[in-house]
Amino acid sequence: MKNWVWCLKCLEWVDINKITYVNIEEDIQGIDNMTFICDECEQESKSKVIAKETQPRSR
Repeated sequence: MKNWVWCLKCLEWVDINKITYVNIEEDIQGIDNMTFICDECEQESKSKVIAKETQPRSR
C-alpha cells in the first residue's frame, strides 16, 4: 500500500517517497495531514494523506 499527498502546484497526487517531509499532524477525526515539499516543483504544500495501491484520481 502506498501513501499519497496532493501537490497544490502540480495538481496531482504524489507518492510520499517523492517528496521532502516537513511535518505531519493528525486532525480531530484521526486523518493525517502532511506538510511537505514536492521534489518535482519544489513548492511547500499541506495535504491529507491517502493510502492506496495506485495513484488516486485528480480532485
